[in-house]
Amino acid sequence: MMDRATFNVIHLGLAFFCLMFAYQCHGHIVLSVISSVRNSTNGVSLDKNAGFYSSSIIFGTYTLGNFIAAPCVDFLGAKWALSLAAIIYTIFVAGFLHLNEIFYYASSGCVGFGAALLWTAQGVYLTQNSTPKTSKRNSGMLFAILDANVILIGVFLYLTFSMEGVGHGSDNHISKKSAQMLYIVLTSMGGLGILTFLFLRPCDVVKKQEENFGTIFCDTLRLFLDREMLLLALPFAWTGFQSSYYSGLFSTCVANTSKLGSNNEVMLAYAVLSVGAGIFVAGVLFMTPLSKSLSRTQGIFIGSIATFFAYMALYANLPPEVNQRRSDADGFLMSPNAWLILASGALLSFGGTCWNIQIFSFLVERFAASSSKAWAVFKFYQAMASSLFFFYAPHIGIQAHMILLFVYLFLALCLFIWLERHIKKQDTLNAKMSVSTKTTLA
Repeated sequence: MMDRATFNVIHLGLAFFCLMFAYQCHGHIVLSVISSVRNSTNGVSLDKNAGFYSSSIIFGTYTLGNFIAAPCVDFLGAKWALSLAAIIYTIFVAGFLHLNEIFYYASSGCVGFGAALLWTAQGVYLTQNSTPKTSKRNSGMLFAILDANVILIGVFLYLTFSMEGVGHGSDNHISKKSAQMLYIVLTSMGGLGILTFLFLRPCDVVKKQEENFGTIFCDTLRLFLDREMLLLALPFAWTGFQSSYYSGLFSTCVANTSKLGSNNEVMLAYAVLSVGAGIFVAGVLFMTPLSKSLSRTQGIFIGSIATFFAYMALYANLPPEVNQRRSDADGFLMSPNAWLILASGALLSFGGTCWNIQIFSFLVERFAASSSKAWAVFKFYQAMASSLFFFYAPHIGIQAHMILLFVYLFLALCLFIWLERHIKKQDTLNAKMSVSTKTTLA
């Protein structure tokens, strides 16, 4: 029979499945929708890079929001913090039913704060329902359920674009009718996510002494200066750069590569499917008994190798300017190959998920007593990197992106492996000292 903690993790995953279906699907189509709106006869006045600027605002306020996320989650409780954040996300998505520039940027700022609440509360709830023995399994289970939505998003977009004939016309844009239908479905899924969060069950946790807002805030700032956290700053940030590329920019690059076929918006759906497949496989991998034999370092290394091959393939295959505009040029080293690019998308998301699962496991084990603060620090660095990424994303070519991501990956890998080995050595030394002390006292 399933234990209460496992049931809670599955329930949490299903709630995120619904909410992230709405938000991540929006993320994959927003640039195409904005382009269509700008090109329509009664279009809204929006900057051509409005999607990038919105993402930069979101991650900018997300970064700042992490400073107060821990005390807010402690005050509200994980369940109510998750529910409030889900409401903010759903209002943001619903704004695209009647797109308005002022509301778009203002709600982007609110979503950033909502994200700080959402992901910190997720980490707290996961920690409350995990032990050192179940941390990797529960993290893998959560990712497998949560990010299985990406596969459903790909199928949903494929069916929508195929039925509407998007991509076969001369403009190759999403029609207003398609956009309306898409955002009605997405808003409904967001509403379902809110309801699912509201029915989360409380978990069996030992009650701790109440702390006031100021104490928690100061403790969070002190944790920023913790030696382990400082060493993890770059690995945390790299997950932000990586997830921003494969969840935000990759599908746009595929849709803008004309040589992949005449129906580019359907190719966008395939790109989303490939990303979803990579996330799902990684999540399932770390739910299996095999994962118990893998150390965190090995899990990180597997993810890094997959990511490295994806970077090389995309560097060679994609035309330099596809992150900025549609292009019928060849790739940097070869003509764009659809299968190779889609396989690269799967490897990117597989690698990124391997990293996230190992970091989740690390935080659950090392910072169980200060979970809200630790998750806030992690999400601060991740959000800061994402904000920076979306700020410079439209201004450099795709090959420059690949080089920067590779450098970030190499440095993050070196730091994480060194820290893991240092911690194991320190734990072994502490264990020996403890045994020696007990022997002396005896």
